[in-house]
Amino acid sequence: MKKGERTSRYCFLGGTLRLIRLFHAFFDYGLPIVLAIGTLTGMMIFTGLTFIGIHHLELPWLERSENLIPGDVLVFLGILVVIFHG
Repeated sequence: MKKGERTSRYCFLGGTLRLIRLFHAFFDYGLPIVLAIGTLTGMMIFTGLTFIGIHHLELPWLERSENLIPGDVLVFLGILVVIFHG
């Protein structure tokens, strides 16, 4: 093996290890920050929409079945738990 080949292999390996450390740092520190910013942005958008008058939307089907929707969601989640956990 020539000296130039050995040097290029070490450079490639060093660059790869730096990239792995960069991804590791992103998933440890960066990803939670990105998710937190996305969550807060979504909450602010929906809150802003309600303040500017989204309540003027006519949703009679939602008004009729607003008591049934949480129950249906809980039953669906229960079925998913039985299927995937049990």
